[in-house]
Amino acid sequence: MFPFSRRQGFLSLVFVFAALAVLTAGCSGGEDNDEQSQSLRSYSDTSSSAADAGPEGAESLLTLDILDGDRTAEPSENFAAYYKANGDYYLELSHCMEDKGWPAIELPGIYTPQMGIQTAGSEVDPQRYARDFDACQASAPPIPMPPVATPELAEEEYAKAKSAHECLVAHGARMPEFPSKQKFFDDFLVHHAMWNPMVGLEGVKIDEETDPLFSQKSSQQIYELCPW
Repeated sequence: MFPFSRRQGFLSLVFVFAALAVLTAGCSGGEDNDEQSQSLRSYSDTSSSAADAGPEGAESLLTLDILDGDRTAEPSENFAAYYKANGDYYLELSHCMEDKGWPAIELPGIYTPQMGIQTAGSEVDPQRYARDFDACQASAPPIPMPPVATPELAEEEYAKAKSAHECLVAHGARMPEFPSKQKFFDDFLVHHAMWNPMVGLEGVKIDEETDPLFSQKSSQQIYELCPW
């Protein structure tokens, strides 16, 4: 898994947004809105992307930060609402881009924390693609935001993550020890970082080539098996 910032550009490959790593922290207001916008650009090690895609990925890199929208919505009520709103938002952008003559934007793992964006055709004219994408964003609703990090939400996410860890171990994954509740809460509430089975809060990465479970299934299949 690799950290990725939207300010690095836009690849016509797959981005996994890892929404759990971009929790907002605050209520409405000018300063908080800036903080929320920044959270859309900053990802912890729980994020994954195609940023290391090599020459082919570099050739399709768009120079404009077209994922950086100027308008953000209020924080979602919970993660389920956020995943739904985020999926619907990018579906609307996809339909808009199709109306402008571009291929549909594929959204693997839509409505889950594993949702990604896969574009096609942008390498033909990156500047026009970026302009059209920007125009579609301007006509779309505000960008959905994750829920505010609260102790109550931390408790809920801790239970989900711990259950997923136990599930993965039961299916043969060689998981590192699950973090203590204090560690989990500190990372969630202070650093706005979430546990991810491919990385974990300690930065210990799963060897996906040799692990009995991770070497046999995709990340999406693993999420469907043991959702977190």
